[in-house]
Amino acid sequence: MKKKYFIFGLVALLFVSACCIFSGQYVSNGCFWWECAPERGFRILDWEIPIFLFPEGAFTDHITIPTDNMVGEIEGGLQTVYIDYGLAIYNIYRFPRVKEATSQFEHDKRDMIDRKTGEVWGVPENLTFSSITADDLYIACGYWSELYRCKMTARYQEYVLFFNADINDKMTFANFERILFYFDEQISSRLYP
Repeated sequence: MKKKYFIFGLVALLFVSACCIFSGQYVSNGCFWWECAPERGFRILDWEIPIFLFPEGAFTDHITIPTDNMVGEIEGGLQTVYIDYGLAIYNIYRFPRVKEATSQFEHDKRDMIDRKTGEVWGVPENLTFSSITADDLYIACGYWSELYRCKMTARYQEYVLFFNADINDKMTFANFERILFYFDEQISSRLYP
């Protein structure tokens, strides 16, 4: 009889220990081992957009870490570029799981609408960028507070990039697309060497 209670106690102890370990893993990392993003040998702050990709006269702040965890990311970066009569904003996030990255991608995609009419933005014919490594990619342009703006969101595994810029005489479609190629090359070379 004692042996039976001993085995039951041992099984219960193992079960409680396993629950504590799994709970601790989820609380500390936001995911379980089999679904967590892998460790990376690089940081989001390594992906600042160089100013030479923008029109002459543009200036920028360095990429910074947002002041708080905005959307459940492991790490995030924000960079603003000031262009004559325009602005470009770049956000990059790394999530603990692909599931959260996919959700953020879908959220960013839904943001590409005309605020007055509710119409979904379209892709101009002169933007031809595509990526063979991005898991999800969406680009659209339209009016945002009276300014014509293009936006791109892309998901590469657990990373989500969101870039938008006012399109005008200084910041052209060609400039916008050149920056998209830069993003794709930078993240692809790190994730798929």
